[in-house]
Amino acid sequence: MLADGLTAVTGNLEVTGAYLVVTTAPVTSPCVLLTFTGSRNGEFTTATVPAGWEIEYDDGAKEIRLIETRAVAGFS
Repeated sequence: MLADGLTAVTGNLEVTGAYLVVTTAPVTSPCVLLTFTGSRNGEFTTATVPAGWEIEYDDGAKEIRLIETRAVAGFS
């Protein structure tokens, strides 16, 4: 999946077998990557994200987000 910013899906979202690569850390946490109006099935097969960040699947909010998990050395 290639996206520049937020991607919104009307309907169900299938991410099983999909790859996600985020090369630059977002400015704020959380950073919403995808929204959907239906249901989500699966998780990314491979997710490459910047150090100190992880993917969060929130089916209640119907979002997939990138969240900061810890401070990266040299930054606060």
